[in-house]
Amino acid sequence: MDLPEVGDQVPRRQDPRTQKLGIQILRHSGWQIMGNVPNLPRVVVIGAPHTSNWDGVVAMSLIQALQIRINIMGKDSLFKYPVAREFLRWLGIFPIDRSSPQGVVEQTVERMQAAPQMWLGLSPEGTRKKASKWKNGFYRIAQLAEVPILMVALDFGRRQIRFAPLFEPSGDFDLDMRHILGFFSDAAPCRPEMLSAPLVKYRHAQNLLKQ
Repeated sequence: MDLPEVGDQVPRRQDPRTQKLGIQILRHSGWQIMGNVPNLPRVVVIGAPHTSNWDGVVAMSLIQALQIRINIMGKDSLFKYPVAREFLRWLGIFPIDRSSPQGVVEQTVERMQAAPQMWLGLSPEGTRKKASKWKNGFYRIAQLAEVPILMVALDFGRRQIRFAPLFEPSGDFDLDMRHILGFFSDAAPCRPEMLSAPLVKYRHAQNLLKQ
């Protein structure tokens, strides 16, 4: 399997055992990695389509194969016990206090701006069960933290993991979402019947334009 180069600005893991396991899983299940990994210390990473637990298996295998450290949000209540706290931090999960007057987006932006390196991983669909809409938190975080968005598509039809060129939010959310949905629109989900409504609508609109 050909792995894309990962530059020295990207937050990294250093665990040859998990790297070997990630590569083996992707190779034996026939996945290819397409595109380039940007050499930047801070980005918001979004992945789609999300329709099955298998998405998480592929995504985690990719992260381990490339040895990139991805941070994700977790409820602060999960961090009460020392053993759990250390394990969650090793996984790259950081605590968010949802009851705080400072909102989730604001807490995350503050953390990103304070960190010398941070790749924040988010699933805009929020669920694998046919989401009716995409959450806009990823966009607001990228805009407020002044970092680009890296889109990563999981295409189960072609068995491709595709990295898009970096995307800079323009401030026009509706316009930017059309671009973002366009990148993900031709990626075949693991379970087509669970494809989120925004992607279904985008595909339908594109098919009408072609007629």
